[in-house]
Amino acid sequence: MANTLQLGNGKWATGKDTVLSFSDTNNNFKPLPFSFSRASSATVVNQSGLIETVQSGTPRIDFLGNTKGALLLEPSRTNIVPYSQTFTGWSLTNALETPNALISPDGNLNASKFVTNNTGVDIKYVNIPVVQNTTYTYSFYCNYVGGLGLQGRFYDNTNGANIEYYDYMNQLEAGKWKRVTRTFTTPSGCSNIQVWYLASSSSQPVTAYYWGAQLEEGSYATSYIPTSGSAVTRVADACSQTVPDGVIGQTEGVVYIDFIAQNSTGQSQSHFWLGASGSEIGLYGGSQFVFYSSGGVQISSANIVTGQRYKIAFGYKANDYVAYINGTQVGTDTSATVPTMSGLSLGSYFNGNEVQKKNINDFKLYNTRLSNSELAALTTI
Repeated sequence: MANTLQLGNGKWATGKDTVLSFSDTNNNFKPLPFSFSRASSATVVNQSGLIETVQSGTPRIDFLGNTKGALLLEPSRTNIVPYSQTFTGWSLTNALETPNALISPDGNLNASKFVTNNTGVDIKYVNIPVVQNTTYTYSFYCNYVGGLGLQGRFYDNTNGANIEYYDYMNQLEAGKWKRVTRTFTTPSGCSNIQVWYLASSSSQPVTAYYWGAQLEEGSYATSYIPTSGSAVTRVADACSQTVPDGVIGQTEGVVYIDFIAQNSTGQSQSHFWLGASGSEIGLYGGSQFVFYSSGGVQISSANIVTGQRYKIAFGYKANDYVAYINGTQVGTDTSATVPTMSGLSLGSYFNGNEVQKKNINDFKLYNTRLSNSELAALTTI
């Protein structure tokens, strides 16, 4: 099963505006750089397990829960909490803060310790503009020491009404930094809200460290975006390649991708495309994977599960398309032609749209249509 392009699988080389893939066909090593862009800085979890900031145009290899690393591609998001690491503008009631009391997830001594009593607790940011009837995700890091009944809260300042309380004890582990996440939808007419680190506790006082508040529009949390006085936007990642002759099979081939699904909503999200805009084959999907073969044929599979690893192979040849997921055949197309294979877009459509968060472990191209048994073996977890 000789492949013509390999990206990842623990072999990462990145530089300004580039991610290096390679070909080793016939034991002849040849570098095949991908063009990469992101017009802003961004954060990533490095090999030491710490959140670090990388500059614009620098690809991110994420080592969160993955010792081999994965290429992190994300859509544009904005953290609208003005102060994510200090408590300027935050309101505290029945809570004592000790600043710079613990090493935070970014490796610096900048996390605050809070000790509360057991009544009327508020640790909140009181004035955040939002859009009505819109889905947001709130996230923060908590290092839990003690106490029970840790709750967050969202409050609608415009209508003077509570949006929800929620318990996040099940997201914590004593003595370790854990990222708490909660998704909610703003009510009709709501244009300003309050968000809480801690809204109440039960019969015991609470002791915990907090750091890294983030409120972003969308149905899931993305990588941390630090703020220090105003909202900050991280621009979308884009990764593509105008492929040299012989790399993408023009009459037959296989595209293979190994990644962790980060979002299982109904939003359209591109995973890969081969060909050119308007004449392509590829894989996209929010709640379901959809394989798109030339001529508009769609082959759908079972629902996508957030956090699950998928090994996917898509074999193509005139009137002989097949799709495999985790060792199982999920669809075929026996009446499809092969478009001109002039380009490759990874993690988005050719125009840069339909970007959703994903961690790509491994990506390969083959210029022959492998047998079904080979595809089953290739994709078996």
